[in-house]
Amino acid sequence: MSRTTVVEPSWLADKQAAEEEIIVLDVRFVPRDVDYGKRAYDKGHIPGALFVSFKHDLSVSPQQHGGNNPLPTVAQLAHTFGQLGITRNSTVVVYEDVIGPAAAKLWWVLRYLGVEKAYVLDGGINAWYEAGLLLTTEVPQIAETIFEPVIQKEWLVDVEEIRRVSTHKTEEADTALDQKDGNFSTQPTQSVRSVQLIDSRDIGQYSEGHIPNAEHYFWKDILDVQGRLLPTEQIKQHFAALDSADEFIVYCGSGVSAAVNILALKEAGCNRLKLYGGSWSDWVSYEGNTVVSGT
Repeated sequence: MSRTTVVEPSWLADKQAAEEEIIVLDVRFVPRDVDYGKRAYDKGHIPGALFVSFKHDLSVSPQQHGGNNPLPTVAQLAHTFGQLGITRNSTVVVYEDVIGPAAAKLWWVLRYLGVEKAYVLDGGINAWYEAGLLLTTEVPQIAETIFEPVIQKEWLVDVEEIRRVSTHKTEEADTALDQKDGNFSTQPTQSVRSVQLIDSRDIGQYSEGHIPNAEHYFWKDILDVQGRLLPTEQIKQHFAALDSADEFIVYCGSGVSAAVNILALKEAGCNRLKLYGGSWSDWVSYEGNTVVSGT
């Protein structure tokens, strides 16, 4: 496996053929048709895959603040993952039809809760099918376990940190990143940390209004026409204008599609990545927050 965040269908098929223990999660999702994923799963899925409902398992009802797709509590997520037989030592592969926001967000949640060997299937189930690999309608039996999360606090930020960053693009830090050859490698130092906000929405949404100091990088632009992640060197070139930043905070409309950009940046070797969980829908829920329009 040459990549760090995504795996090829052939890699997964080989692991399954060797009877290695891989947990496969089907999280296909269409926002305007919340039952699509389960219908698609029942029609045919990758052998061994378990279905995860993005709407019911990975989000809760929105409140006044917190965005349109707030995460369940850590206890709720731990319960869900335990029911799926996941531990922090599990190897987990998640997929949609192609690489998409729901799969990337599930990958992010797994990593946020301490599952280090979590991956997204590059190209999703479409790539699996195009590779000539079989689907099944058989639902596997689940050996439930107790999932004990270890929260990676540095992966998530709230509105207070965004207020600071949107006003001041640098912060004092004990470490900074030394971007040598675009590898974003970490080097200890005492310095001022440069923090870059990334808006993952489409250009129309960004132009209508965005958080001050946010740069526009539409999440679909790091995928090819088949819904696969671009080659790593192309991802680095895509984000090359941001090489001077030490840290990236990524947001979108509600904290979902931003995870695709995080996936790509992680693949490019960036290790200081944070998600603004509530994203734009949280930002505009506060009257005093500044909104900038235009490009």
